Amino acid sequence: MNRYLHPKYMQNQKETIQQFLLATIVSINSQIYLYQQLLQYAPNEISKEYIQILIEEEASNLVDITNDYVRYFGPVPPYYIRRYEFSDYREGLSIAINNAIATIRIARDLARQLATEDSEYPDIREGFRRGVTSYLVQLDILMLLFNLTFHYYYPEYSGT
Repeated sequence: MNRYLHPKYMQNQKETIQQFLLATIVSINSQIYLYQQLLQYAPNEISKEYIQILIEEEASNLVDITNDYVRYFGPVPPYYIRRYEFSDYREGLSIAINNAIATIRIARDLARQLATEDSEYPDIREGFRRGVTSYLVQLDILMLLFNLTFHYYYPEYSGT
């Protein structure tokens, strides 16, 4: 996330919200793409099922954020999806974990900023609070998947 899109660097609340919503739309689309890539590397069906849950959760978040953007600011402008490169499943999971942690911090900060101001965007504030919860759940799933890879990559330590 560009530090200048972070709420503490922006003075105008409307600009903050608009830029942050757009950055969030890009981030969610990029994360969906990353999860789709992870599906190709997943070592087993249970991992694929969990990744599919992550994709569905992100798709739901994307609909909510996009609807908020359109409601307040009009059509979403064109944007590019960030492409991630990684050589194996574990590396891709590490990228996804780091993205989730960064997103939690930024969404939490924005929700706090909106909570302390006389905001004209209370539903967006609540959306970002829900988003933090969603990303905490995603982070739990990603950590589970990451820990399960230990047995896949290092079977000699799995006790079997």
